[in-house]
Formats: sequence, structure tokens, C-alpha cells
Amino acid sequence: MRGSGDHDQTVRVWYQGSLLEMGAGFHWTYTGLPREEEVAALVALEERDVITPWDIPFAEYRGRRADGTRWRFLGYFGQTIRYETKSGAAAAYFDRIIDSLCWTHS
Repeated sequence: MRGSGDHDQTVRVWYQGSLLEMGAGFHWTYTGLPREEEVAALVALEERDVITPWDIPFAEYRGRRADGTRWRFLGYFGQTIRYETKSGAAAAYFDRIIDSLCWTHS
């Protein structure tokens, strides 16, 4: 599903009741980073930088909550890709979508 407002655009993918959301726009995010309260709620966290073919660095965070919810976030000024789900199948499906976007790791 696609959406747009005056200053942003989103693409949402639903799979087995879980949501992957990609958003971009001037007012979408000013930092490209996840909210502090999201990160604080994680019991496991991995962080790294990924680079697009256009040499744009994104911050990537992957984590897990105490209840087993899987969480992934990639961000850059004005753009984010994110999901959180308890479904391992949905997480794997969303990871394949994200990983198909031609990232390299630094």
C-alpha cells in the first residue's frame, strides 16, 4: 500500500498481520535514528552502517524485545525502513525485502 502527504511518501507491506513501513520526505525524520524509547525497550541490539549504491550511509539497528518481538530499523535524514513483529516468518519476509535493496556493509 502506498500513501503520500504534502511532505512525505510511505510504502507499507503487510504480511501475516505484521507491517513493514518505508517512509521518505522532508518531514519524515530529522535524525534518521530510532526513538530512544524504542531502543531502550530492547534486550538485544545490533548496530551497523550500511551504504546504498549511491553512497548514502544508513544506520541499521536490529533488536529483540523481552517478549520475543523482532525489530529492525534503517534510517537516514528524511528516510526510514522499519518493522517489528513477533512472527519469525514475517521477520524473514521483511528482511528479504530490505536486503534486496542493494546495501553494502561498512
